[in-house]
Order: sequence, then structure tokens, then C-alpha cells
Amino acid sequence: CICFGLRGPFELAIMEEGNQKRGPGSKGGRNNSDLESSTRNDDVGLFPALLAGGIAGMAVDAILFPVDTMKTRLQSENGFRAAGGFRNLYSGLFAAMLGSAPNAALFFGVYEMSKICLGERGYGDLTSQMLAGSMGAVTSCLARVPADNIKQKVQAGLYQHTLAAITGISRTQGWRGYFVGFQSTVLREMPFSVVQFTVWEELKRRLQIYYSSSSSSSSSSSSSSSRRLSPWESGLCGSLAGALSAAITTPIDVLKTRQMIGDVPRDASTLRAFASILKKEGITGLFSGFVPRIQLCFVGGMIFFSAYDFSLSLVEKAFVTGKKKTSVLQQQHETTKVNDYDNDDDDEYHVD
Repeated sequence: CICFGLRGPFELAIMEEGNQKRGPGSKGGRNNSDLESSTRNDDVGLFPALLAGGIAGMAVDAILFPVDTMKTRLQSENGFRAAGGFRNLYSGLFAAMLGSAPNAALFFGVYEMSKICLGERGYGDLTSQMLAGSMGAVTSCLARVPADNIKQKVQAGLYQHTLAAITGISRTQGWRGYFVGFQSTVLREMPFSVVQFTVWEELKRRLQIYYSSSSSSSSSSSSSSSRRLSPWESGLCGSLAGALSAAITTPIDVLKTRQMIGDVPRDASTLRAFASILKKEGITGLFSGFVPRIQLCFVGGMIFFSAYDFSLSLVEKAFVTGKKKTSVLQQQHETTKVNDYDNDDDDEYHVD
């Protein structure tokens, strides 16, 4: 609702700004400078986005898993020490690895393709990014929630290892047990993704404009103004966006963690669980693990978006090289067929 409500004023302001830059006689649409300000190709295919997203998700989860474990134990109602303290910080890593690749792959696949489809239907950049982020968040929760249920139960010390958690959840709760906290996870991921990816795209655009203005003032070549941002520059923008998103969505993250590790009644609705935490522990209880979560998302954003852009560039290069080789082989094949046909015609002429 917020996305559609803000679409009109934001896009009107963007169109007016663009018309002022292009002059009164120019028509709508993007000019060359608008196209050059994009930090990445808009036509990212589905498979490159899936592959690069999966690689990035596994990289950030593997590197920052101990911090995530400490954050989960800080958010436990029993307290940090009772939930495990600093012991076995890699408990549940296998479950996280099983869920991180499909989770990130689903998100980026839906995000990139939705952004393209929304752009083709006339939505502005801001609206497309917000809606695409929401769609990607909801879709990725189908893989994220079961993995998080297993991982966080092991992190909180409810089970010794991943296999015990899988069998325990299946035996006591059935398949529904893997989707405990689904609603609260969606409520967390939607605003988190909308804020994170909108801020990430905007920071990259601002950085690209800065580089363009710097290169034009120094009278450098025009090709340098349209260069693609490096992975570490994209990661820096992602780290700032991740920290901001984490600060906003920490209360919902606490609620999701409490539901998954069983600190609130199973039959309690999301609203009742939220009110229960607020009544027992006050506003500070809703911000349990605030600092580790911001640190996790700040460093995780740097690793995640750097790995995504780096993997995406490699995958795109591989796809372009493969397409060029395929086109060359097809051209050679067509040329061979044409030459064979010409030779057959010559033979018939000589026989006549």
C-alpha cells in the first residue's frame, strides 16, 4: 500500500527533474546520461541472478554464522548464557547452508525479473525496486523459514545437531513445524528488503553520479563516466543499507526468533506474541540483540553484495562468451550449408 501510495508523487518529481535537465523542448523518456547512471545492466537474466544470489548467500552465512548464533541467543527469553553463551557457535551451520543458497537465489531471481517486468509496464525506478524487493522477500521465505526453524533451534540448544532438529520437528509438530514463524518472517523481510534494496540502489546511483561529475570536471574521457561500480563499492553501499534496515526491523526479528525457538505459545497469534513480549520485558525486550544484529547486517551487507556483484559479473561474462561461441558456430554452420548449396548448383550447371 505504501509503495502504490508514494508512486505518484515520487515519479512526478523524478519526471519534472528529468524534464528540467533535458530542457523544455525535449520529450519524456531517458536520455543517454540517465542510462549511463545505472550501475548494472537492467537485463540481468534469471539464471545469472539465481546463481550469483546463491553464491552470495552461502558466502555471507558461512562467514558470519557465529555472530548470528550470538544474536539468536541474546534474543532468547532464557538469556544469553542459558541459551548456550559462547559455546558451539557453529551449531546449526549445516541447516543454514542448506537454506542460504535457495533463499538468496529465489530472492535475486524474483527481484531482478520483477524489476524488469515492472519497468516494462511503466513503473518508475523507485516503485519497481520497492515492489520487486517485496516480491522477492515473500518468495524467498518459502526456503528461508524451514531452514531458520532448524538452525535457530540448534543455536538455542534445543537440539544437539541439525539431523536431531529435523527429526524432532517432524515427530512433534509435523511439516507445519518447519513453517512456525512464517508470518512474522514475512513481516520482517518485506520492510527489510524494501528499505535495504531501495537504499542500496539509490546509494549506487548517487555514487555513479559523483563519479560522473568528477570525471567531467577533470576533463577525462566520457567512457569513464559510465563505468560499472566495482564489487567492493557495491558492497559498501549494501553495508550501509543493511545496517539501516536492521535497525528498523529488529523488533520483528525478536518476535520471529521467539516464535521459532518456542519462547511464546504455539497457538498465539503474531499480534498476541508481540504484545506478550512488550508486556513482560518492555520496549528493551523488543530490541534484544540490537547491536549484534546491526553489526551482522553491516558486515553481511558488505560481503553479500560484493559477492553478488562479483559472481554476477563472472556469470555474465561466461554467458556472453558462451553466446558468442554459439553464434560463431551457427554462422560457420550456415556458411558451410550455403557453400554446399552453391557447389551443388555449379555441378548441375556443368552437367547440363
